Amino acid sequence: MEEEIEKLGAEIMELSRNMLLVDHRFLDAAISKLSLSQSDKTETFMTDGKTLYYAPLHVLRLYKAEKDSVAGRYLHIVLHCVLCHSFVGKKIDRLRWDLACDIAVESLINELGTKGVLPSVKNEHGNIISVLKR
Repeated sequence: MEEEIEKLGAEIMELSRNMLLVDHRFLDAAISKLSLSQSDKTETFMTDGKTLYYAPLHVLRLYKAEKDSVAGRYLHIVLHCVLCHSFVGKKIDRLRWDLACDIAVESLINELGTKGVLPSVKNEHGNIISVLKR
């Protein structure tokens, strides 16, 4: 069973990568740069800037709930890398920095019209972002 979950998780991640490459060709180098690796963490996507780590069971659950959501999460991580969000000084308030970076990335995803953003989430993000832009 575990092997099957790992295989399906890997297939979904590859499918998500391919969707992003088709929909966002201008990000080809960035999307292709991150290798994929399974993680033993239970519910997360993370990166060290070279590898995108994912939990196969988490991927399956996301895909079951909304098939494009995995691609949306994948793009979120890629954009953090493109925008160099992990390179911050020691004096930065990490919690606020991470929140600001998430807002910037989600704003960009909304502006790109990316698949994988649920309409309710897109509306919620759009409302918050429009307030912040005032």
